[in-house]
Formats: sequence, structure tokens, C-alpha cells
Amino acid sequence: MDKWLDKCKLESNYLLSLKSEFVVNYMDSWLEVDTYYIQTELCDYTLRGIMNAKREVFDRQNKSKPMNIIEMFISIELLVEMLDCINYIHRQTPSIIHRDIKPENFLIKLVANGGHFVKLADFGSAIDHSSDSCHSLNVGTTMYSAPEILVGHYNTSADIYSMAIIVDELFDIMIVSEYAI
Repeated sequence: MDKWLDKCKLESNYLLSLKSEFVVNYMDSWLEVDTYYIQTELCDYTLRGIMNAKREVFDRQNKSKPMNIIEMFISIELLVEMLDCINYIHRQTPSIIHRDIKPENFLIKLVANGGHFVKLADFGSAIDHSSDSCHSLNVGTTMYSAPEILVGHYNTSADIYSMAIIVDELFDIMIVSEYAI
């Protein structure tokens, strides 16, 4: 239980220290019996929900149908905002590797008050990185994990690999990779 609680507290500490429009806003955290709660700002959607709705709204359940210009613009704006989020955590000192970049961990806030609509969440697998770091293996969601996570010596580029998988889904590019699972 101590290891689990330490991991939960580490996630709270990341959220508390990353006060930014690029990261979901930390409100509070507490332990009740054997459950650790982390309260963050309320966001309206996940990127996964937006991607699913986008296909339905633009009548593209069949992925072979090309995007129209409006859907392309929306997808590009989402991508730019996601990259801003990733760039923000990678530019921290030391750099933070999220290690679980996936559509469910990008939250969308409808009222952005002139700021970002997309916010990065779920820092439960995050870790500080230095150039000589050797990190734990098999972290994050397998479908989005970079191959180097299997060997333990990786850096922030592991998050960029995960972003490439999301780009594939967002734009229906269908990237073929020798590492595809």
C-alpha cells in the first residue's frame, strides 16, 4: 500500500507543480480508507470522445472517406494544442516524461477563456528525466507505448511516439509500423 500511496502522492505533486493552461488544474487530494482521490478542474470531454463525435458529425464512420476542410481545421487545431501540452512538460527542468499519452488523457474544456481548450491529465505514470536515466519497463498503455519502453532506456521521445499514434487516429492516416501490436 505504501508504494501505491507514494505513486498517488507523486501524481498530485506533478499536478500541483504544473500550474499551466496546458495541464488540468489541480484542486485537492485526499485519502479515504484505501482510496486516494485527486480532484481537478471539470473538463467537458476527452480527446477520444471528440474524435468519435467528429467522425459522426462529419459523417465519416467509414474511414476511407476523406476529411472536408472544416474537419481538417478542427483536427489541426486539436493537434497544435496537444503538442503545446507535450512541449510544456518536456521543457520543465528536469523534463517530465508522461509515459501514458493517449486520447483519454487529453481533456477538452469548452470554456477556455482565451486560453487552451486541450489539457493534459493523468500523471500517474509520469517521471522526471535526466540524460543518464534508466526508467522502468512496460509503463503506460501498450497500444500507445514506444518500443524503447520495453528496454527501459528512453527519453521524452517516447511521448512523441505516442503522439504519432494519436495523429494516425485523429487524421485516419493509417501509419504502418514494424512495431505495430
